[in-house]
Amino acid sequence: MMQKSPPSLISLAGGIPNPNTFPFKMATITTRDGTAVDIGEDLMKRALQYSPSAGIPELLSWLKDLQKSLHNPPTAKYSPDQGQMEICVTTGSQEGLCKVFEMLINPGDNILLDAPTYPGTLAAVKRPLGCNIINVPSDQHGIIPKALKEILSRWSPEDVRKHNNIPKFLYTIPNGGNPTGTSLTTDRKKEIYQLARQYNFLVIEDDPYYFLQFDKPWAPTFLSMDVDGRVIRTDSFSKILSSGLRIGFLTGPKPLIDRVILHIQVSTMHTSTFTQAKKGFLEHVDRVVEFYKTQQDAMLAAADKWLKGLADWHAPAAGMFLWIKIKGVSDTQQLIMEKALQKEVLLVPGGAFNIDSSVPSSYVRASFSLSSPAQMDQRYYKGGASVSMYGLQEQAYKGNSSLHCVSSTPEEGSLAEKKPSVIMISGGMPNPNHFPFKTASFTIEDGTTIEIGEALMKRALQYSTTEGIPELLSWLKDLQMSLHNPPTAKYSPHQGQMEICITPGSQDGLSKVFDMLINPGDNVLLEDPSYSGTLSALKPLGCNIIKVPANKHGIIPEALKEILSRWRPEDAKKQNNNLPKFLYTVPNGSNPAGTSLTADCKKKIYQLARCYNFLIIEDDPYYFLQFEKTKAPTFLSMDVDGRVIRCDTFSKILSAGLRLGFLTGPKPLIDRVILHMQSSTMHTSTFSQASAIAQLHNYLTGLFLKTKCFILLCIQHSRTNSRKAPICMQILISELLHKWGQKGLLEHADRVTAFYRTQRDAMLAAADKWLKGYSNYLLGVMHIPQKHVVLDTVITSILDEMDLSSPV
Repeated sequence: MMQKSPPSLISLAGGIPNPNTFPFKMATITTRDGTAVDIGEDLMKRALQYSPSAGIPELLSWLKDLQKSLHNPPTAKYSPDQGQMEICVTTGSQEGLCKVFEMLINPGDNILLDAPTYPGTLAAVKRPLGCNIINVPSDQHGIIPKALKEILSRWSPEDVRKHNNIPKFLYTIPNGGNPTGTSLTTDRKKEIYQLARQYNFLVIEDDPYYFLQFDKPWAPTFLSMDVDGRVIRTDSFSKILSSGLRIGFLTGPKPLIDRVILHIQVSTMHTSTFTQAKKGFLEHVDRVVEFYKTQQDAMLAAADKWLKGLADWHAPAAGMFLWIKIKGVSDTQQLIMEKALQKEVLLVPGGAFNIDSSVPSSYVRASFSLSSPAQMDQRYYKGGASVSMYGLQEQAYKGNSSLHCVSSTPEEGSLAEKKPSVIMISGGMPNPNHFPFKTASFTIEDGTTIEIGEALMKRALQYSTTEGIPELLSWLKDLQMSLHNPPTAKYSPHQGQMEICITPGSQDGLSKVFDMLINPGDNVLLEDPSYSGTLSALKPLGCNIIKVPANKHGIIPEALKEILSRWRPEDAKKQNNNLPKFLYTVPNGSNPAGTSLTADCKKKIYQLARCYNFLIIEDDPYYFLQFEKTKAPTFLSMDVDGRVIRCDTFSKILSAGLRLGFLTGPKPLIDRVILHMQSSTMHTSTFSQASAIAQLHNYLTGLFLKTKCFILLCIQHSRTNSRKAPICMQILISELLHKWGQKGLLEHADRVTAFYRTQRDAMLAAADKWLKGYSNYLLGVMHIPQKHVVLDTVITSILDEMDLSSPV
């Protein structure tokens, strides 16, 4: 609506923070070729603000041109109702995949995939969505069309016409598959696409290693063959620009992509941004491919030297993995796990990639992204242990367990940091030496700078731990202790000890909490009126929303008690009692009413929660914008049971575009949220769209597109439903907060609050001037909000003939 409005429009509608209150003023990013990308003050304001859920227009336009250039999809020329090609930006391709799966799958649906496959995909579809996974056999060239055809023969043409539980989709990694390194041939893709047309299923083309194909010309994609609008393609910049940026994008038929965008609106809201350039971008890709091709050659040489006759493998055509079958070993799980760090070689057993991980596998996955050629070849000796590929050979001879495996996640990096002698040939982490960004400098409001040097930048651009980087987590825990002093901080983990995780904005954290807690038919309590984003997130989950009346002080405890009287307190001890699962509230400066709960009301509500055994979700985005100096005690500060999950955000005081929020609650529940993130956003972003855009631009034209989150560099969503909050952003925020200390943060919050207090007073004065006395048309019954900036005006009646263009 805003985009279609005239420039003269004065908007009092949006809950968008004022960018003049954000502390970041300017930034300079230096790339590896020495080029400096400057983000001026005006552009920085845009970068720090909210953006459209689909992505910033400049980046979307650039990506559409890129897809047309690389794939020339037939659907690009279609009309929207015919399945026209559409694109949206996501917080990493994993978040896009997760949202696609949630959009398409109902419990009991059949889906097709070729296993072994990426564990993140299995985690996203297996148990959470309740579908039936049908494994399609594959070989060194990927899915075998003949085997797929045989599986599909279970359904008749009549079944297809009636949609009689035919598979919803086929999921595949067509290039450099993880873990096998296999790549589908063009002929096989054509055969598979024809089967998809015949049996009317979708093809989900997950192609994170597309830009890492070692031979040219690159193989045609399913998207390039898609005449029906049945292909959804996921792409990622994680392997070539930065995995810490958390930038991916979905391409597919507009009706389906539009539904994904709706999902993003109620979870991650949007991805951090920045854009531009094609020729230079592809030249950078060529340099990265050359590096990985050299790495692959080194690993193949080492394998041929030390494993010949002991194992089988094939040379991958793309990606960063070698899939090795150990001869004479029926299951590599024990081989790898039993003696862990003693041998100091990190590998992944093949069973980790099976649909049923308990099924024995004689394979291991090795990655050639991070280890040097010398490390791959040499025999290292530490504590009597052999390492590298030679260590693998030695133990294959002995037939005993000696290699160490960790799951293919960024957490393995922390293990290597603790033991520098560990040689990592396990993880799927890209090599940060070939990301284009080198250093960054951010100027904040007081004129001082935050410098991100080369070593820190490499870390910022890499995958991070799902829950957040340790420095930022530690700082936030200290902050929560200082502000709220929750009783649960002193508890043991099994008692509900306070835990924290970082999310791509508090909205993403809320969405994951709802997904974790709610089953269809559950009762949940919401203050009325309530934030529209919360309502949009809850309705698809099939719960019963019970509205709790509120007044100028928020939820009315007596009204809540009356609602709860439908149940008896003793019912809380029974299973299947259908008591409300939780109460959701925005306790300070609520959106839209601007109300704030008093301390007495909170105490009464918390006692009702204890009596009827429900959780309290304390969504407090305006906590730092309380206009009175003494801040009201929070539900978290009263929580003696471990029944409060608190959502905080820096969107209103540091940057909305950073997409940085954090959840605080009992460890057992926060740990489950972290598991959800691992299979969706992976972690909160860090550099994100801003850097991607800035770099892409730099590569080709002089159209430097700025956008919302370059600041990302530090500020972003370190998926939106995603695996983690971008590390780059986490590092930037962590550096700022450590520079400020708690005192500095609260002083900044006071300055922001003073600005919004002035804004509030101006709005109240205008309301008093123009609405007073219009009781026949407008009842200016306005309580003065103690927090936030929403003025809730109750309209009793509006005459049809009223002139809305008048000063009133």
